[in-house]
Amino acid sequence: MNPIPTSTPKDAIHRVPTPSSRFLRGKASLIIAVILIVALIVLFFSVANDDWFSIVNFTLIAAIAALALNVLSGYTGQVSLGIAFFMAIGAYTAAYLGGDVPSSPLDPLGLGLPFIIWLPA
Repeated sequence: MNPIPTSTPKDAIHRVPTPSSRFLRGKASLIIAVILIVALIVLFFSVANDDWFSIVNFTLIAAIAALALNVLSGYTGQVSLGIAFFMAIGAYTAAYLGGDVPSSPLDPLGLGLPFIIWLPA
């Protein structure tokens, strides 16, 4: 009975793919990228209204949830609804603590706390 070969070719170790460095050459491209990102952020804040801020806010929240789900199911292979639970609890807490100031003691739908106070909660 012949043993099954389990070794790899000697040149297989040296053929590891490396990321392309075509666009990342030196400090100049990094400085240009930072300047462009800052310019886009300043442009957005100068022309956006409340509707655009709301759209970007919901998009970034969905991106955080998608990244968390990608880390859990993509890298570890586990399927879990815990991410949705924690996102829901965080959204409920933010809506409750940062909601409108109640008009009467019988209507406690939000405490109207500032962002810096309810964010750690």
